[in-house]
Amino acid sequence: MKKSAVAALQPSLGASDGAARAAAARALREIGGEEALAAALPHFPRETDRRTQLQLVETVVALRPLTTPEAVQWLANIVGKDF
Repeated sequence: MKKSAVAALQPSLGASDGAARAAAARALREIGGEEALAAALPHFPRETDRRTQLQLVETVVALRPLTTPEAVQWLANIVGKDF
């Protein structure tokens, strides 16, 4: 079920409208699980909309607890980035 929900969000994650992408990123957080995390991660590096960037960061942090040095480093890099 989670896999199909994540698949249904793919068009919105690639939409031209930033609000649609932000809503899709937030929905991934609500769905949860590895599929949702895997869908969120590749979108962050190329995302230009600030609302969507924030939703993606919140989603990744919610779905990948900051319990590993890699996860902490990822978040530190994001926080230190000038968007």
